[in-house]
Amino acid sequence: MRTNCPVSIAAAFIGIVRYVVANPAGLVTPYIPRDLSQPAERIIYEAESAASFDPSSVVDGANSGARGDRYVDMGGIGSYLEFVVDEADEEGDEGYNPDDSNDCAISFRYASASRDGATRPCSVSVNGTVVDTLHFSTTHWWRRWDQAVVWTKVNCSPGTTIRLTALSKHGGPNIDWMALDFMYQLDPNQVEPAGSLRGSCK
Repeated sequence: MRTNCPVSIAAAFIGIVRYVVANPAGLVTPYIPRDLSQPAERIIYEAESAASFDPSSVVDGANSGARGDRYVDMGGIGSYLEFVVDEADEEGDEGYNPDDSNDCAISFRYASASRDGATRPCSVSVNGTVVDTLHFSTTHWWRRWDQAVVWTKVNCSPGTTIRLTALSKHGGPNIDWMALDFMYQLDPNQVEPAGSLRGSCK
């Protein structure tokens, strides 16, 4: 499902200038900014509709601000949420088919308000292989939501699994949704000016 996403023209311009200064050859070679303002495709998975989660994690709605007013309150250490990747969203760009060669930002919208301000580290695994650990810092209030992001490569073919697992005694945070932002990859034979941005947010 597509959502509105901000485009910082100034930030993009500054990034382009810095890149050109540091990489003059970039003027005649493909340049792919890892910029979430220009994803080729965004797919959102609601936490409460996850393929599976452990018995200690529960669907809740006591705290406001969640998309659809529902979220998953993760349990203690070892609690998890697992999502199964579908095919590209039907609202995506026509003819765009992400595969295992595509950079992807895995984002989790979450809330966490431990009294001691502790982070809630969780591993992120793709098809059973841990790709990174996200340290969910406190949002200071269970009704204040933030996002944590990890970059990796995700195969968008049906059946690919993404699991978030709590690693500390504090357990995991409240999770509103997971989003996959797939980025455009340029054809290696294609030449575009440095800073050429593709894709759009609608």
